Amino acid sequence: MNETQFYVSVAVLPITTIVIVLIGVLLNNNNMNSQMKLMDSRISDLKDLFRAEIARLESEMLARFAGLDTRLTRLESRLR
Repeated sequence: MNETQFYVSVAVLPITTIVIVLIGVLLNNNNMNSQMKLMDSRISDLKDLFRAEIARLESEMLARFAGLDTRLTRLESRLR
């Protein structure tokens, strides 16, 4: 093995390793980005679901308060 072959082998192995690690990092980053997008969409769906449920409960609560107000008004009118 002459000097040129030695220097080429010393230079090629670390560069190959760096390229392989870089490809792995890029693939992992792509996978993490897709997982984050999936989580964001699921969280957005849950937000919409919770908002709809809260609106439904709020309207039900207001209807019950209106019924209680009517009953209280009747009781007050009887006592007068």
